[in-house]
Amino acid sequence: MKKLALKQKMCQEGLASNESLEQSVQSYLGVLRHCRGYEVAREIGKVISCG
Repeated sequence: MKKLALKQKMCQEGLASNESLEQSVQSYLGVLRHCRGYEVAREIGKVISCG
């Protein structure tokens, strides 16, 4: 989740696009589906917000 937090900060500073952040979030969520990481997915939803 550190990389997602960094990506979010970059997005807020205009160094990364919202699309890039969304792609990263979707990638993490896809991996978590395979390991049933529901709680981690919920935490990501709480933490990530850009725009």
